[in-house]
Amino acid sequence: MIAIKIDNDGSYIVRWPSRPQTILQLGAAYVAYESSLPTIKQVLTPSLAIIQGALAAAQAEQASAGNGEASRAIAAETYRQTFAIAKVKLNQALLQLKAKYAANQAQLENWGLDTVSSLNGISVRKPRYDKEWATFLDMYVAQETSLDAAARLADPPLAEMTALNIALKAADAARQAGRNQRESAVQTRSVLLDELLDLLQLAALAIVVTQEGRVVTSKLQSWGYEVVQRTSPPAPNGEPAP
Repeated sequence: MIAIKIDNDGSYIVRWPSRPQTILQLGAAYVAYESSLPTIKQVLTPSLAIIQGALAAAQAEQASAGNGEASRAIAAETYRQTFAIAKVKLNQALLQLKAKYAANQAQLENWGLDTVSSLNGISVRKPRYDKEWATFLDMYVAQETSLDAAARLADPPLAEMTALNIALKAADAARQAGRNQRESAVQTRSVLLDELLDLLQLAALAIVVTQEGRVVTSKLQSWGYEVVQRTSPPAPNGEPAP
């Protein structure tokens, strides 16, 4: 990003936007007003077409970031709801497994459960964290699938647990994909917004130099620029960055 200072000794300064949304708003306002002018009165460099292209590219990445965040949020809620149902079913299955294999609960390791040996025998450690519950569900489905139908738990049904496992994995993948899309779009958007702001600063400089006698005036507001009265004397080396 470049830093352009215009009319360091004037009564007015241009306050450059810094947030993504305000940069995009300035770009849209500039393009709208510049497009309304006769071609002969438009800024030659940077041209309207160049700024339109930069704005469109930044807007596309802004939309992509928003879509990624929306997808992530939707998938996260789907995951939460699916997980809540699965956890109830897994608690039910855990009780039945402990009862079925009471004589040797170390066998529950095959269903993805941790067991601890002590002087009092084998005890089963109940999952504590979401990842542990998800692992339990995945291994539970795998183990129950490997058994003959007669040896499986009747309730909850294997088909129901399999469907929950598939849905949970799909929601987790969609959640991660949405997060990745948003992060990638935000990174690209940052670069494009820097480029767009550079072009808008150059355009403002061109307008002031070629149309306003090198003096910042409120006329720049027609293009969407924020022009404010200087509240402090100019710095010896030029206008301080706002």
